Amino acid sequence: MDLYYFIGLYQHSAKLILIENKISCGCLFLRANLVDSFYVAQDQTDITQAYQERNLLIMSLSSIQIIAADPAGNKTIFVLTPVSREFYQPIASYLLSLKEHNAEQIAFVLPDEPGLHGRMEMCGLEFCGNASRTFALIQAKKLGFSGQHTLRVRVSGCEDPLDVEVNVETNYTKIRMPVPLSITSWNNDVLVDLGGILHLVTMDKAPNPAAFETLKEQLIQEYDPPALGVMFFQPENRSLTPVVYVADVRTTYFEGSCASGTVAVIAALTHACPSGDYSYTIQQPQGELTASIKKGKNHIDSVFIEGPVAAEEPITIQLPLQLACTGRI
Repeated sequence: MDLYYFIGLYQHSAKLILIENKISCGCLFLRANLVDSFYVAQDQTDITQAYQERNLLIMSLSSIQIIAADPAGNKTIFVLTPVSREFYQPIASYLLSLKEHNAEQIAFVLPDEPGLHGRMEMCGLEFCGNASRTFALIQAKKLGFSGQHTLRVRVSGCEDPLDVEVNVETNYTKIRMPVPLSITSWNNDVLVDLGGILHLVTMDKAPNPAAFETLKEQLIQEYDPPALGVMFFQPENRSLTPVVYVADVRTTYFEGSCASGTVAVIAALTHACPSGDYSYTIQQPQGELTASIKKGKNHIDSVFIEGPVAAEEPITIQLPLQLACTGRI
């Protein structure tokens, strides 16, 4: 019996494993997902080399490139380095803990797709309008665009690609948002289903964690959505406090602003209105967003959200070594 050391990479991920096992010569069994590369060592010299290979691989996989952005106060970190979905949650948890960025959410940029200007997923695979319009601006700059352009991007929580108007000089963006799938009354409030996220619009109620938790538990029990928000809206001064929960990562944030929540608010405000064009500027804790809606008879033709975006230059950060090796912090 010989002692073999295997050092392998999971396909398309940054997870390293070390297997130490006694096996018979000529009877070699490798797990199916060890397909990218592996190293076999049969003596002490090779074992030393194997550990050196392992350490180099760990170091190369422990750094990622990110962009920190601020779309109307809804601070978002975009991970530019390709990452397997199994690493979304631990990487997001680490990035959200970085006080210098003070981010509310994490987005992951995906490889390009023909016919589109880019693809992006949120950590919990939910839909986020602010992240989507910011991503379009990031892509426009990456592609070397100047002035005004319309980009088509594919994002999580949406079945079809979205069109985003961007001005590279002014960092202003306008996104065509998904039309609500349904607008219904729910316990004297208004429930707006956007597919990738479910929003409850409640009027003239003070925003507080206890009220949100009560409503959240009721909505989860009844609908179990991938993400949900409670939009505490004050009609008198058109101010909104958005609170959003994402199930996959179990995060709750009183957000600086919320684009999809703003769509839910304008949908609720105009639900009983006749056909026509309506526009509202909604003040939010860290900024303001303008929403416009075009209504036909008994249906919504289109909804747009627009506002400024601030995005920093890409930077490279080091992940904790334990996260790079195990996928856990």
